[in-house]
Amino acid sequence: MDAVWTTVAALLTLCVFSFLYRDNPLYRFAEHLMVGVTGGYLICLAWFEVVRPLVWVPLADDPGRWLADFQFVPLLLLLLMLARLGERTAWLSRIPLAFMVGFFAGVQIPQVLQADVLRQVESTVAVSFTGSWAEVAGQLVLVLGCLAGLVYFFFSRPHRGALGGVARVGQVVLMAGFGASFGYTVMARISLLIGRVLFLLRDWLGVVS
Repeated sequence: MDAVWTTVAALLTLCVFSFLYRDNPLYRFAEHLMVGVTGGYLICLAWFEVVRPLVWVPLADDPGRWLADFQFVPLLLLLLMLARLGERTAWLSRIPLAFMVGFFAGVQIPQVLQADVLRQVESTVAVSFTGSWAEVAGQLVLVLGCLAGLVYFFFSRPHRGALGGVARVGQVVLMAGFGASFGYTVMARISLLIGRVLFLLRDWLGVVS
């Protein structure tokens, strides 16, 4: 049975790889199958992990307490979300979407500011310039590169003279950062490709050990 599922996985992998030639029915079949399986899995996960233990079971056990604690509000928002399926009632889905956006914005904005702004500023300001000459040079490049990148976004004055030179250095620093991020993304995708090729050659065909 394992060999059968390995063959199925290999054939689906080849269907996806066929997109490298051009768009074709095999690729669209694999794409739609993945979307359908993922959607079905998420629906089952939402039912067994969220709706059933948090809504259905409390409602069946003690309806009075369920209503008194306002636990029906999430269920109401869920039903309003399903109103999206109807053409005339689709506008009702904006109400739970507004609650979701507002909630996640209120939760995520402080965390993002703490992690991506305040911690970065703290790490840059708290540089001690101690250690070996290589460590000191790296810390100096970090601080100067950060300041140059900030100067690049200073648009209150034209970037001319010394200000323009620092802004061009900041542009180089930003491009280096974007290039490193893009390179990391490419490395991750290449790692996935290597994994699938090894799966085909080793687990399916057995031509490599």
